[in-house]
Amino acid sequence: MGGAAAAHHAAQHGHTRVLEALRDAGADFSLCSGKGWTPYDYAAKVGGHEEAARLLGAPLDPAQARKAYLTRKIQEYEEAALRAKKFRAAGNADCLKTEEHWIWQAGTDIKKLYDEMLPMWQAQSKDNPELEDLLDKAQRITELKYRMEGKGEKDVDADLRAAEAELRAFDDAKSRAMLRVMVLRDVKERMAGA
Repeated sequence: MGGAAAAHHAAQHGHTRVLEALRDAGADFSLCSGKGWTPYDYAAKVGGHEEAARLLGAPLDPAQARKAYLTRKIQEYEEAALRAKKFRAAGNADCLKTEEHWIWQAGTDIKKLYDEMLPMWQAQSKDNPELEDLLDKAQRITELKYRMEGKGEKDVDADLRAAEAELRAFDDAKSRAMLRVMVLRDVKERMAGA
Protein backbone atom coordinates (compact mmCIF):
# COMPACT_ATOMS: atom_id res chain seq x y z
CA MET A 1 0.00 0.00 0.00
CA GLY A 2 1.50 3.36 -1.02
CA GLY A 3 1.67 6.43 1.22
CA ALA A 4 -1.39 8.02 -0.38
CA ALA A 5 -3.46 4.84 -0.07
CA ALA A 6 -2.28 4.43 3.53
CA ALA A 7 -3.37 7.98 4.36
CA HIS A 8 -6.80 7.44 2.82
CA HIS A 9 -7.26 4.13 4.66
CA ALA A 10 -6.08 5.55 8.00
CA ALA A 11 -8.33 8.59 7.60
CA GLN A 12 -11.39 6.50 6.75
CA HIS A 13 -10.87 4.36 9.84
CA GLY A 14 -9.83 7.17 12.19
CA HIS A 15 -6.29 5.90 12.82
CA THR A 16 -4.81 9.17 14.06
CA ARG A 17 -1.48 7.65 15.15
CA VAL A 18 -0.93 6.31 11.66
CA LEU A 19 -1.85 9.70 10.18
CA GLU A 20 0.60 11.42 12.54
CA ALA A 21 3.36 8.99 11.50
CA LEU A 22 2.57 9.56 7.82
CA ARG A 23 2.58 13.33 8.34
CA ASP A 24 5.94 13.15 10.17
CA ALA A 25 7.31 11.08 7.28
CA GLY A 26 6.26 13.79 4.84
CA ALA A 27 3.09 12.24 3.36
CA ASP A 28 1.14 14.48 1.01
CA PHE A 29 -2.42 14.66 2.35
CA SER A 30 -3.61 16.55 -0.72
CA LEU A 31 -3.37 13.45 -2.95
CA CYS A 32 -6.67 12.17 -4.28
CA SER A 33 -7.94 8.63 -4.45
CA GLY A 34 -9.35 7.15 -7.64
CA LYS A 35 -12.65 8.78 -6.67
CA GLY A 36 -10.97 12.18 -6.46
CA TRP A 37 -11.18 12.26 -2.64
CA THR A 38 -8.50 13.46 -0.25
CA PRO A 39 -7.77 11.79 3.11
CA TYR A 40 -9.78 14.61 4.72
CA ASP A 41 -12.82 13.58 2.67
CA TYR A 42 -12.49 10.02 3.93
CA ALA A 43 -12.09 11.10 7.56
CA ALA A 44 -14.88 13.66 7.62
CA LYS A 45 -17.42 12.37 5.13
CA VAL A 46 -16.99 8.59 5.00
CA GLY A 47 -15.70 7.63 8.43
CA GLY A 48 -17.08 10.52 10.47
CA HIS A 49 -13.82 10.76 12.41
CA GLU A 50 -13.58 14.33 13.69
CA GLU A 51 -10.17 13.94 15.34
CA ALA A 52 -8.63 12.53 12.15
CA ALA A 53 -10.30 15.30 10.11
CA ARG A 54 -8.87 17.96 12.45
CA LEU A 55 -5.41 16.40 12.15
CA LEU A 56 -5.63 16.53 8.36
CA GLY A 57 -6.58 20.20 8.39
CA ALA A 58 -8.93 22.15 6.16
CA PRO A 59 -10.26 20.34 3.13
CA LEU A 60 -9.12 21.19 -0.35
CA ASP A 61 -11.62 22.71 -2.69
CA PRO A 62 -13.00 19.64 -4.55
CA ALA A 63 -12.35 21.25 -7.93
CA GLN A 64 -8.72 21.95 -6.95
CA ALA A 65 -8.29 18.39 -5.69
CA ARG A 66 -9.64 16.96 -8.94
CA LYS A 67 -7.45 19.32 -10.96
CA ALA A 68 -4.39 18.12 -9.02
CA TYR A 69 -5.45 14.50 -9.56
CA LEU A 70 -5.93 15.06 -13.29
CA THR A 71 -2.52 16.74 -13.50
CA ARG A 72 -0.86 13.75 -11.83
CA LYS A 73 -2.69 11.27 -14.08
CA ILE A 74 -1.63 13.17 -17.20
CA GLN A 75 1.96 13.12 -15.92
CA GLU A 76 1.71 9.33 -15.31
CA TYR A 77 0.33 8.90 -18.83
CA GLU A 78 3.11 10.94 -20.42
CA GLU A 79 5.82 9.11 -18.43
CA ALA A 80 4.40 5.69 -19.38
CA ALA A 81 4.21 6.77 -23.03
CA LEU A 82 7.91 7.74 -22.96
CA ARG A 83 8.89 4.43 -21.36
CA ALA A 84 6.77 2.53 -23.89
CA LYS A 85 8.51 4.34 -26.74
CA LYS A 86 11.93 3.26 -25.36
CA PHE A 87 10.79 -0.35 -24.88
CA ARG A 88 9.30 -0.44 -28.38
CA ALA A 89 12.58 0.80 -29.84
CA ALA A 90 14.54 -1.79 -27.83
CA GLY A 91 12.17 -4.59 -28.86
CA ASN A 92 11.29 -5.42 -25.23
CA ALA A 93 7.77 -6.81 -25.68
CA ASP A 94 7.13 -7.73 -22.02
CA CYS A 95 7.98 -4.28 -20.66
CA LEU A 96 6.10 -2.66 -23.56
CA LYS A 97 2.96 -4.62 -22.64
CA THR A 98 3.22 -3.42 -19.02
CA GLU A 99 3.61 0.20 -20.09
CA GLU A 100 0.68 -0.09 -22.50
CA HIS A 101 -1.42 -1.29 -19.57
CA TRP A 102 -0.35 1.78 -17.53
CA ILE A 103 -1.16 4.02 -20.48
CA TRP A 104 -4.60 2.42 -20.82
CA GLN A 105 -5.32 2.71 -17.06
CA ALA A 106 -4.19 6.32 -16.83
CA GLY A 107 -6.22 7.09 -19.97
CA THR A 108 -9.29 5.50 -18.37
CA ASP A 109 -8.87 7.58 -15.20
CA ILE A 110 -8.28 10.76 -17.19
CA LYS A 111 -11.32 10.18 -19.42
CA LYS A 112 -13.57 9.52 -16.42
CA LEU A 113 -12.47 12.65 -14.57
CA TYR A 114 -12.50 14.74 -17.75
CA ASP A 115 -16.09 13.71 -18.51
CA GLU A 116 -17.15 14.38 -14.92
CA MET A 117 -15.55 17.79 -14.51
CA LEU A 118 -15.63 19.24 -18.04
CA PRO A 119 -18.75 21.44 -17.70
CA MET A 120 -17.46 23.16 -14.55
CA TRP A 121 -13.89 23.50 -15.82
CA GLN A 122 -14.96 24.90 -19.18
CA ALA A 123 -16.64 27.78 -17.38
CA GLN A 124 -13.50 28.40 -15.30
CA SER A 125 -10.93 27.95 -18.08
CA LYS A 126 -11.86 31.07 -20.03
CA ASP A 127 -9.64 33.23 -17.81
CA ASN A 128 -7.20 30.47 -16.86
CA PRO A 129 -4.65 29.43 -19.52
CA GLU A 130 -3.16 26.74 -17.22
CA LEU A 131 -6.54 25.02 -16.83
CA GLU A 132 -7.23 25.43 -20.55
CA ASP A 133 -3.93 23.65 -21.32
CA LEU A 134 -4.79 20.87 -18.85
CA LEU A 135 -8.19 20.35 -20.49
CA ASP A 136 -6.58 20.26 -23.92
CA LYS A 137 -4.16 17.51 -22.79
CA ALA A 138 -6.99 15.53 -21.19
CA GLN A 139 -9.02 15.81 -24.38
CA ARG A 140 -6.12 14.54 -26.52
CA ILE A 141 -5.49 11.62 -24.14
CA THR A 142 -9.19 10.74 -24.15
CA GLU A 143 -9.10 10.67 -27.96
CA LEU A 144 -6.00 8.45 -27.91
CA LYS A 145 -7.72 6.08 -25.47
CA TYR A 146 -10.63 5.67 -27.88
CA ARG A 147 -8.18 4.95 -30.70
CA MET A 148 -6.24 2.41 -28.55
CA GLU A 149 -9.49 0.58 -27.86
CA GLY A 150 -10.29 0.51 -31.57
CA LYS A 151 -13.37 2.67 -31.12
CA GLY A 152 -14.62 4.87 -33.90
CA GLU A 153 -16.67 8.00 -34.32
CA LYS A 154 -19.94 6.14 -33.67
CA ASP A 155 -18.67 4.98 -30.26
CA VAL A 156 -17.60 8.50 -29.36
CA ASP A 157 -20.99 9.80 -30.51
CA ALA A 158 -22.83 7.23 -28.36
CA ASP A 159 -20.72 8.14 -25.32
CA LEU A 160 -21.31 11.84 -26.01
CA ARG A 161 -25.10 11.32 -26.13
CA ALA A 162 -24.94 9.40 -22.84
CA ALA A 163 -22.84 12.15 -21.21
CA GLU A 164 -25.22 14.84 -22.47
CA ALA A 165 -28.17 12.88 -21.04
CA GLU A 166 -26.39 12.63 -17.68
CA LEU A 167 -25.77 16.38 -17.76
CA ARG A 168 -29.44 17.10 -18.57
CA ALA A 169 -30.52 14.82 -15.70
CA PHE A 170 -28.13 16.67 -13.38
CA ASP A 171 -29.46 20.04 -14.56
CA ASP A 172 -33.06 18.84 -14.07
CA ALA A 173 -32.30 17.59 -10.55
CA LYS A 174 -30.52 20.85 -9.74
CA SER A 175 -33.48 22.87 -11.05
CA ARG A 176 -35.94 20.81 -8.97
CA ALA A 177 -33.78 21.24 -5.88
CA MET A 178 -33.53 25.01 -6.44
CA LEU A 179 -37.30 25.25 -6.87
CA ARG A 180 -37.84 23.25 -3.68
CA VAL A 181 -35.45 25.54 -1.77
CA MET A 182 -37.32 28.63 -3.01
CA VAL A 183 -40.69 27.15 -2.03
CA LEU A 184 -39.46 26.11 1.41
CA ARG A 185 -37.92 29.54 2.03
CA ASP A 186 -41.23 31.12 1.09
CA VAL A 187 -43.11 28.75 3.42
CA LYS A 188 -40.66 29.52 6.23
CA GLU A 189 -41.10 33.28 5.77
CA ARG A 190 -44.89 32.93 5.80
CA MET A 191 -44.83 30.76 8.92
CA ALA A 192 -42.48 33.20 10.66
CA GLY A 193 -44.76 36.11 9.72
CA ALA A 194 -47.95 34.41 10.96
